Amino acid sequence: MSPFDPWSTPPRNHLELLRMYDAQIRDAYARGEYEPVVWPYRTWGFIVVLVYLALPPSQSSVVKLLRFPVFGYFVYWSYRCMVETRSIHMHSNYGIGLINVWSVIWLAALMIFSDARREAQGIERRERREDEKPALPNGTTKEAEDPSTTTRSAIKDNDSLRLRSTKASSKATEKNITTEPEYIYHWQPLPSTLLPRLLWLYHLTTSFRGASWTFQTSQIPPPPPQIQPTLPPPPTSDPSLAPSLARKTAYPTRRQLLRSNTLLFTTCYLLIDAWKTFALRDPYFWGYTSLPPPSSYPLILRSSGTLTHAYRLCISLVGVWAALNFITSLNFLVYCYLLGPQSKLMGAKGEEWLYTPFWGPVRVLWEQGLRGWWGSWWHQLFRVGFMAPTRWALGKLGWEGLSLRGRALGLGVAFGLSAAVHAGGSWTSWGASQPGGPALFFALQGLGVGAEGLVLDWCKRKELERRVPAVVRKVVIGAWVVVWMYFTAGLLVGDFAKSGIWLFEPIPVSLFRGLGLGLEEEGWWCWHGPMAWWHWGDRWYESGIAL
Repeated sequence: MSPFDPWSTPPRNHLELLRMYDAQIRDAYARGEYEPVVWPYRTWGFIVVLVYLALPPSQSSVVKLLRFPVFGYFVYWSYRCMVETRSIHMHSNYGIGLINVWSVIWLAALMIFSDARREAQGIERRERREDEKPALPNGTTKEAEDPSTTTRSAIKDNDSLRLRSTKASSKATEKNITTEPEYIYHWQPLPSTLLPRLLWLYHLTTSFRGASWTFQTSQIPPPPPQIQPTLPPPPTSDPSLAPSLARKTAYPTRRQLLRSNTLLFTTCYLLIDAWKTFALRDPYFWGYTSLPPPSSYPLILRSSGTLTHAYRLCISLVGVWAALNFITSLNFLVYCYLLGPQSKLMGAKGEEWLYTPFWGPVRVLWEQGLRGWWGSWWHQLFRVGFMAPTRWALGKLGWEGLSLRGRALGLGVAFGLSAAVHAGGSWTSWGASQPGGPALFFALQGLGVGAEGLVLDWCKRKELERRVPAVVRKVVIGAWVVVWMYFTAGLLVGDFAKSGIWLFEPIPVSLFRGLGLGLEEEGWWCWHGPMAWWHWGDRWYESGIAL
């Protein structure tokens, strides 16, 4: 957090505030107080980690133990980046802290609480050899097949499964369709050759939810039934990899993934555009959280502190939801559809069954309460990293994960790490942020989920669930979630506003501002000023692209 002094008189609009922030940060560069984030110099810590991870597979105890000093060096380098650098882009300042803290947590999960080089395995595929392809129905061979009886040869829009169906003119033979995967699937440990090893490491370090890996979260469905005949049992006892009817593939075909995520991406694009056009009229979202709404807002909203607070929380929630879905839907389209499993970069990692929506069904909020909010509905992007220390500790202590002390440990660690991630982003922000706000928010969420669990356990023992109508139960649980978030969420979303993340412009072209609904100086094009520039450092290796 910078020594930022709020102005006694707020600026006229958020664009003027951005220009003030820009001048402050450039002045800090000139004084030598901070440096810009320079690539690749500031990624040196991760480069060291990558060199270690890219070592050939080895059973050497020296290589195994080397991961600890390598990880320690990464922590040191991440801390230096958080202390020494700031960006002229307000959202990037928040990202400096959030990304570095999360990277430490994530690499700890891969290198400290497990040894991913030795233990992790991911699903890969290869084409069937001729001698592995199944015989045609009724004992016929490809040479003996009569082309005149073939009326259809279709290949489904699913790169992980190509279905060739042979149909004779008779309706009786229409059911005689064979379905066999064209590929053989297998569990791939760290490869022995360099290029496949680098691709393996790329997917390992970027797969935060562990999709198709032996550590995947329960949110990801298991491999679909069509490919399981060729896939050996997972080299782990993790139940999330077992077949399950409850967790089905979200997108059975790439066409469905394209349709769903194109619609989601477009919706979020327009929603973000509208959000930036209208919500930023309120100085609350500039960081002036104590000011009332502008006079253009309805009187009923301006005259009630309760409604004002509720409105700002809801608008913040919409902004977070739209921003995260905007990014994830774009990732899905690029990785699965534009690149896809046929590309050398993706392979099996480009298959559509791996791409499960980041958000769960809304109904869990009134069915499961806060546990449903954080465990099912909210995005699970950080779940593997947050759970890794708990899994390691439970194994060492011999505790059951579902026991009272096991659950308490899991809640404390998960929400404690979440507090660290968001407090880190707040700490490196340039605005008047206060890291204690998000830290306290996530600490309270852990307490709230724990207390809720104790109450629900008591209700089960008293058989209240059986005696209370389901509608009443859902209303009570839903009201509890709303009230709890009303009184606690301001700690987080208020700090988001003070950190300046709402000043970020994620879209290049604005429909609403182009139509004249924004400020006078706003228009169709939204990206102004340098996104990056060349920075000359004091030493040659400190020079690079400044972000």
